[in-house]
Amino acid sequence: MAEPVLVAQPWETAAQRAFDNRRRPPNRADRRRWIMAQNNRHVAPTEDGQWAVRDEGSERASGLFGTQKEAQDRAREILSNSGGGELITHGLDGKIRASETIPPR
Repeated sequence: MAEPVLVAQPWETAAQRAFDNRRRPPNRADRRRWIMAQNNRHVAPTEDGQWAVRDEGSERASGLFGTQKEAQDRAREILSNSGGGELITHGLDGKIRASETIPPR
């Protein structure tokens, strides 16, 4: 049996392209919900006392901020503009402190 061919779609991220085509939802509404389920941003403290906004699985921060609130506001903006998703906030101890679902714009 031949391997399925992965076709890159403009609405996919690199992580989403890694999934098998057979697992991709067939219609647009389901596809949007699938993307939202994959779209997470983490707000976590850095070693130098700043707060970082990171895409899930990413080493590099998409932004560094002086306060947790500023970082959360930016993460909400990113999620809202990219189709919605989960905002996961970590405390100073690194443990998950809160999770919030952000709707798409």
